[in-house]
Amino acid sequence: MKLLVKKLLLLIGIVFELFFALIASYFIIFFVLAPFTIDKRTTTETLRHEVIIIPEGIHTDILLPIHSAAIDWGKALFIEKDLQVDTFQTHLKFGYGDKNFFLQTKNWSDLTSKTLFRTIFGINEGAIHVNLCSPRDLDTSKIIKLKLSDRQMNKLIHFIKNSIKWSKNFPEQITNHPYSQYDLFFNA
Repeated sequence: MKLLVKKLLLLIGIVFELFFALIASYFIIFFVLAPFTIDKRTTTETLRHEVIIIPEGIHTDILLPIHSAAIDWGKALFIEKDLQVDTFQTHLKFGYGDKNFFLQTKNWSDLTSKTLFRTIFGINEGAIHVNLCSPRDLDTSKIIKLKLSDRQMNKLIHFIKNSIKWSKNFPEQITNHPYSQYDLFFNA
């Protein structure tokens, strides 16, 4: 009996060591690769669209105007009636992530080991978090502003729309799970 308990404890120890080794590897790889940048490509196209990249710790959001010459996101995603739009909130933040993490972890204190494990290994489905906001509410020391051409903006719009699951020409909205009246979630 003692031998069985000893082997079981040894096995549990090995599993925990592997788990923490994987997490440590993830952070080591992140910190080693994060400083590398990609050279800016030169283009002769007019750069008329501003896109704001917002690093949010463990993921990154993209900020785009709700209404622009390129797209009207309110109509494209059928969300005009769902968000409490006012005159100050002129943009949408798009963030991609693990569906369960988004929906079950509103605060870090809500994070469970099961959700963390499934998120790290990509076991769960993805979701797109859409948040209504204003660029003036952002911490300007942390944002990255990019200028895009019409072609580049259309590629970005196409990428975002194709990242959302659609059913019968409507985006699959995840209902009953907004953080506030300024948030929506879509299946990805």
